[in-house]
Amino acid sequence: MTPLNLPDKLDLDGSFEKLFARLYSVFKADFIDKSVFYQGLPIVFDNRKVDSEYEESFWHLVTRGKNERIPDFKRAKRIPWIRPIIERYPHEDILFWIEWDTDRRGRRVQKHYFWYEEGSYIVVLKKIPKRYFLTTAFYVTGRRNYLYYKNKYESA
Repeated sequence: MTPLNLPDKLDLDGSFEKLFARLYSVFKADFIDKSVFYQGLPIVFDNRKVDSEYEESFWHLVTRGKNERIPDFKRAKRIPWIRPIIERYPHEDILFWIEWDTDRRGRRVQKHYFWYEEGSYIVVLKKIPKRYFLTTAFYVTGRRNYLYYKNKYESA
């Protein structure tokens, strides 16, 4: 099979404002300016802007935390990988599994996990009627988390 050939990780030098503008330019080019599809269905994201010029999904892809989100540079520098990981699946370098979860409203939802194991990066899409929702993408940190996701993949 051909190499995965993902874009380079971003260099995150510069001021906070320039950094987030650069990250957003990648997100905008990959998810706003062009439609993205998986299994023939469009991928959508949380486009609400809450106290920011940026969409909620964008913030979720470059920060971490539950109540107060803080920049996560390992997550952020890999934002150029999200679209290619989805579009290049199936590929031998991408581990994939589906699991069922319960959403905030108590409904059962199907989540599709794409794990570029070599780069320790996971992209998650949630199946919703007639489309997929870009739930999250993150860098897998530490041996404990690696083993957690490896177990999820092997158990699927």
